[in-house]
Amino acid sequence: MPKTSKERIAEQFLAAADDVADGLRSQTKLHLIAELCRALAKLPLSVGMGDARPAAFVYGPMPLSVTVDDLLEYFVWWDGQHRHPVSDPVGAAQVIEQHITIRRSETGKSS
Repeated sequence: MPKTSKERIAEQFLAAADDVADGLRSQTKLHLIAELCRALAKLPLSVGMGDARPAAFVYGPMPLSVTVDDLLEYFVWWDGQHRHPVSDPVGAAQVIEQHITIRRSETGKSS
């Protein structure tokens, strides 16, 4: 049975609401990543922000990409194996620096 005009309008409204929610989520992720980059930049690391998606990058022999999970609760890196609450970007930066240092020493790569 064909959809009524009210059903079509309701579907369009829901699709538009989803688009707005996705945009707000991306904007929030970008803000969180910017806060993390500020904290990382205060450490002896070479950092930058992604332009294709909200992500922080730590450059060097052991490059690292850090994103925010879809629930906007955690910074995540190394394929989601590591995470830290987004409410603590300074702590996240310190943990990321520690992980990079440990990983570099395990592989024998220096900065």
